[in-house]
Amino acid sequence: MDRGLLIETLVLIAFSILGTWEGIRFLKYEYITRDLIGPGGYLVLIFPLLFISTIVYFLRSYPKSSGGVRKRWILPQIGPSVRLMAVLGLYGVVVSNLGYAIGSGLFFILAFKISGVRSWLRSVVLGLVVALVFELVFSRVARIPFP
Repeated sequence: MDRGLLIETLVLIAFSILGTWEGIRFLKYEYITRDLIGPGGYLVLIFPLLFISTIVYFLRSYPKSSGGVRKRWILPQIGPSVRLMAVLGLYGVVVSNLGYAIGSGLFFILAFKISGVRSWLRSVVLGLVVALVFELVFSRVARIPFP
């Protein structure tokens, strides 16, 4: 069994379980405070979908034997999912210390690069545009306060 795929799958499963748990916790808090707009419902929807897609990804990536010879995985030792989760952790640290604008810009730049955008210039432009759109939509239109 490929160790990289197994680690990637376990990390994503743990992340999806923790996210679902946090969503349920938020739902309980929203019920107590009567906040109908809070993030709990979103988390309870998104993280189980992450769990299901992780299981499907693992099963589809599992090598099938043909003629007695096991196929090898094409995945690198540490897949893009684990790298993106590391960048997400970095995002939390940067947002806490340097603010939303710098953290989001850095996150989206690195996320595009990890996701396969080859050009650094394209990653930087796309990352900054997406960070700006998120700022406009969530902060200006939806009036959600960001750090």
